[in-house]
Amino acid sequence: HEVDALFKATIARYKFEGLEIRLAPKFLPLARLLIITPRACGNAPKRNRIRRRLKSIFYEQKYFDQPYDWIIMVRKEGIDLDFGKLKE
Repeated sequence: HEVDALFKATIARYKFEGLEIRLAPKFLPLARLLIITPRACGNAPKRNRIRRRLKSIFYEQKYFDQPYDWIIMVRKEGIDLDFGKLKE
């Protein structure tokens, strides 16, 4: 139910290079990050690598201090993005 509520509360949507980023108002003191990587994107090591990179950027850039919860959906063409490209 929490994830459904998060999707319904989406206020902004951005798409680029195999990623779809949605922002929703946060309900807790710190923002949260939800990363969705479907099995069709690639094998488990590739999906885990993109998750680790996105989490690292989220905490490195201190996006948890912003007033939004983040939903990042990875598409097949975005699974092989390198760290520098993701950071942009």
